[in-house]
Amino acid sequence: MSNADSSVTFQPVPGFPGYLATSDGNIRSRKHPSRNLKPATDKHGRLGVRLLHESGQFKSVRVATAILTAFKGPRPAGMECCHSDGNLLNNTPDNLRWDTKENNRLDNFKNGVWLGPEQKLQCLKMRLFGMKIQTIADRFGVTRSTVSNAIKWAKLSQSP
Repeated sequence: MSNADSSVTFQPVPGFPGYLATSDGNIRSRKHPSRNLKPATDKHGRLGVRLLHESGQFKSVRVATAILTAFKGPRPAGMECCHSDGNLLNNTPDNLRWDTKENNRLDNFKNGVWLGPEQKLQCLKMRLFGMKIQTIADRFGVTRSTVSNAIKWAKLSQSP
């Protein structure tokens, strides 16, 4: 490993013996521990990877869930993986926690991940003026999915 990795710590990903979760929010293969796997982004902006499970089957795994499980233990019943700062790309163990769906939604609202009624109407107006969904998402600091849902909500709220 390089000197840049000297402060990074590693934990095995439970159920996936060939992989390591890192304290800088990445997943690495044990075969190539100096290189991060390249995650894909789902339509909600979450990062995911395909890992070889101990059963011999490849499984899609969310990076945040793998890191949280590796560093803080298995998911308690009724809990979900939460990003404290609302940034789905920040998968460092210090930013992740197990919490209730209600508390996760409160975090999202506090962190501006969800748009209020006025912002949803602004999204609709921007889209009607021809602005691309990605451009609107970048302007509000949210995902394309959030903007699409905001536009649907705004259309419904405008109809008689």
